[in-house]
Amino acid sequence: MMKKWENMRSAPFDRGDGKGVDTLVVSGRIYTLNPHQPWAEAIAIKNDRIVAIGSNSDIERLRQPHTEMIDAAGDLVLPGLTDTHLHLRLEPSRALYCEFVANTIEEAQAALRARVGEKPGEAVILGWALLAEQAAAMSRVELDAVIADRPVLIYDGHRAYANSKALEVAGIDRNAPDPDGGVIRRDSPSGEPTGVLEEAAGRMALARVAPEPTHEMALQGYRRAFRTASELGLVRLHSAGRDSENIHLFDELRRRDELGVRLLISTVIDPPALTPLDIESIECARRQFRDEWIDANAVKFFQDGLVETHTAAMLEPYEDVRTVCGDTQWSFEPFRKAVIEMNRRGFHILVHATGDRSTREILDAFQAAREANGPGTSVLRIEHAEHVSDEDLFRFARLQVMASMHPLFPASVWHAQECCIGSERMRLAYAWRSIARAGARVVFGSDFPAYPLNPWLALQELVAGHPVPEQRISVAEAIAGYTLGAAYAGGREASEGSLEVGKLADMVILSQNLFEVDPASLGQTQVRLTMVGGRVMHRMA
Repeated sequence: MMKKWENMRSAPFDRGDGKGVDTLVVSGRIYTLNPHQPWAEAIAIKNDRIVAIGSNSDIERLRQPHTEMIDAAGDLVLPGLTDTHLHLRLEPSRALYCEFVANTIEEAQAALRARVGEKPGEAVILGWALLAEQAAAMSRVELDAVIADRPVLIYDGHRAYANSKALEVAGIDRNAPDPDGGVIRRDSPSGEPTGVLEEAAGRMALARVAPEPTHEMALQGYRRAFRTASELGLVRLHSAGRDSENIHLFDELRRRDELGVRLLISTVIDPPALTPLDIESIECARRQFRDEWIDANAVKFFQDGLVETHTAAMLEPYEDVRTVCGDTQWSFEPFRKAVIEMNRRGFHILVHATGDRSTREILDAFQAAREANGPGTSVLRIEHAEHVSDEDLFRFARLQVMASMHPLFPASVWHAQECCIGSERMRLAYAWRSIARAGARVVFGSDFPAYPLNPWLALQELVAGHPVPEQRISVAEAIAGYTLGAAYAGGREASEGSLEVGKLADMVILSQNLFEVDPASLGQTQVRLTMVGGRVMHRMA
């Protein structure tokens, strides 16, 4: 286990090319994630790159009159963190949504009444909510009881709750078919919509009901999100779908010098099949955006839904609904062909899977891609990977597949999932330690805005919070998942993820030493400074 940092510093000075350095970061406890030089005191930066790293005495010899000095004051310095899974699609219109957390239907109704009282003239009531199990049983009946003369639509990232007026505006009635990749929940036996709209059905309703944000509102929403990311020590964000349509806004912020974080943007490929139009659109985005700030070299598939809504594809029936196993969104053969083709073209492939059957089918498709195109063609990732069978654990490593997982999920959904599939099948739920011990890379994301963007809260859960203690991991493993592992997950390990000569100067200075504090206080970590490409993007006042 880590002792005092002085006993861990083992690397010699690596001078690199220190001529004309712009910035020196000195007097830090620098954890580099470079196995050949794990600890250092100081870093020299020229332009956007690290040019030297070593002791204070060696690095300070490179100082020149124009050099900016940053005193880390003995605090822990890490490579900048990456959130490998989030969604930015609501940020342009965030100002139009009321946000609330509800444990019961009554709490959700109370939050809705409060919003109506605050904005009595609002034509459409939009809500962004994190709903506990009881509140998630809400239907149009409960929403109509609060307000019936205007559309109400509450969204949680996977499911929308609509009142009768919103269903009317969205054109969703008893005759409306389920969209591909979505479900319109219906009363039995009438067939009338309940107001609960799963996945693509919820997104369809949002598109038809929610007002479009103005251009400046959209830019302001993204500025706010990226500023928050910098304050939390995040230097790169991986968009896990539905954000590629706004890539021109990210580029506009970059041209205005207002971006502040690096982005990997994945384009969603929807069932039933990959089309030539899909390929041309995705290739066009990659031709235009393929650099260190905006990278469109990724695609995303959704293969199932959520365990707690019985829409995850499971190998065995749900314990509480024995007639249901859940369905995959893609039929296997067109999915296999699409994965092989996009892998052949060199796109990183991210696939949503929460159930063990969907995970198995994805691994089968990834195996076909590796056999057809060879190893290392592109990054292959399973997003969420909440439930993995014992037989499939070792396939991740064998096929060079990464698991992109979400540390804040278990505390929120464990009980609901246990009610759905039973305690025995929860034994390997969120098995990040088991997957890592089987030899695969495991990386971490927030699934923002469904969960908080804060990686330090997530780090605490990884180290001390998993309901199954055997799945908890070390501080060093958790940091690696947010830094060097995350760089591999975006195909950026040659330039990001560790503090080494020649790599980008992306780093954070923290308020506490993660290796020394009580694991239960990791979530209290604050970021003193965030640097991206040698530029300070956040400095604590």
